[in-house]
Amino acid sequence: MAFRQLLRVPPLTIRIVMAELCRRVTGTTLQSLFDHRVRTAYGDDFFLGLPAEQ
Repeated sequence: MAFRQLLRVPPLTIRIVMAELCRRVTGTTLQSLFDHRVRTAYGDDFFLGLPAEQ
């Protein structure tokens, strides 16, 4: 898919595709994959969605 075509896809659609891809490849959700691989590894205080405490 060309970059210009990718820009025409709504962001919600991209999120749905990425979430399904993560689930099928890793067996976990996009949020847990992000939490384990990015947020915890780099010590960031950034979440996809709300944290479990809220």
